[in-house]
Amino acid sequence: MLHNKSNALKSLGRYEEAIFVYDAVLAIRPEDHATLNNKGVLLCDFLGSYEEALNCFEQALALKPDDYATLHNTGVALSHLDRYEAAISACDSALALKPDSHVMLHRKGNALKNLSRYKEAVSIYNTALEIKPDYPEVLSERGVVYWTIGDLDKALNDFEQALVLQPDNKLVVAQRASILLQIGDESQKTNALADVINAMSAPEILEQIQRGLRSGLSEGQQKRIQEIRAAFNPESKAMDLEALQTQMQTYQALAQQNPEAWGCFTSAAIAAINDDSETVIVQLQTAVQLLPEYRELLSADMDSWPDAIRDDPRFQALLS
Repeated sequence: MLHNKSNALKSLGRYEEAIFVYDAVLAIRPEDHATLNNKGVLLCDFLGSYEEALNCFEQALALKPDDYATLHNTGVALSHLDRYEAAISACDSALALKPDSHVMLHRKGNALKNLSRYKEAVSIYNTALEIKPDYPEVLSERGVVYWTIGDLDKALNDFEQALVLQPDNKLVVAQRASILLQIGDESQKTNALADVINAMSAPEILEQIQRGLRSGLSEGQQKRIQEIRAAFNPESKAMDLEALQTQMQTYQALAQQNPEAWGCFTSAAIAAINDDSETVIVQLQTAVQLLPEYRELLSADMDSWPDAIRDDPRFQALLS
């Protein structure tokens, strides 16, 4: 009865009340594996309380070590906490139970990507795609890895395949367009420029960022998002759509001078959202080489970049 009540409260978005009911169940049955797991899912996926969620999952696994769902959820919580090695271990335990789980392979690939173990990440993504070829999330993730290591042709191919399956994914539209600005022909660059500006200023992209990209970003990455948002509107700590659009119009003038440099600059901005400092620096260096005016833009707008980027000596060198 209490279990049904907690589920009803959860479906109504009354998460704190649902937690109270879960705790009432656990007070009666402290070794209720399913309730521990369900409480952990609510804490992790709906309340963002990753440490508390992990504690629930660990208690559940102590009772039932070979439960696939709990191992999966443990991997999710660990990834949100930036504990990627431990997340990989949880993924491996789950994959030992279900070797063909494309979802678990996806999560393991993401953890490897976040550790900059790109070759291993690509291998895992390849396995996931062998099992489920129509998996747009993995195609776009693999595209990001190829983009990061400089294999732009393969990255472009993955983004285009992902868009066949999810044509309305604005982030992937922006990623594809950014690459075309670097390697496309003149007609492709013209269309790509419009795609990038439209995608990056789209309300749904801003809304996705404001939600913290709950399903795809760790706590550390969400902190970077907050820093980027605060740079646009320090008073409210919220992304100001009008301010972003104004800044995009300023960038557009530079973009028209040199679309390839704009593509590099946009690549750096997207990499910053994904907490990929190395790609940010490389792309900004290329943008400045192609169009020195970007040096002034970086100096005027340096606060919009995460601390890790601003403190990098290579970023500082771009300002002088």
